[in-house]
Amino acid sequence: MTQFTGILWALFGLFGPLSLMTYAALNQTFPRSMAGRVNTSMTLMWMMGAFVVQTGMGVVIDQFPIAASGGYAAQGYGTSFAILIALQVAALLWYAIAGFIGQDQQVAPPKAD
Repeated sequence: MTQFTGILWALFGLFGPLSLMTYAALNQTFPRSMAGRVNTSMTLMWMMGAFVVQTGMGVVIDQFPIAASGGYAAQGYGTSFAILIALQVAALLWYAIAGFIGQDQQVAPPKAD
């Protein structure tokens, strides 16, 4: 089990920081004078997304009866994580299809300030 945990931590360390690349990509898309607004908007979206996901998981978990031990039912957790995985797979497919369709389109370089 410890080897598996080590592998998971290594994967997290490898892929976790990739989400920060969105800040660099967005800053190249918008004029430099808007960099602060773009970064703030991105952070706001991350926070709102985390709120929606956590609230949604709570709503799903609450749909299942309380376990005999007094805690939440394991089925509720399983269902909420299955929904999250399904949403992530759908987003990955959307991303892949959009990339495949958009291969023929050229992106204009960012405008200089």
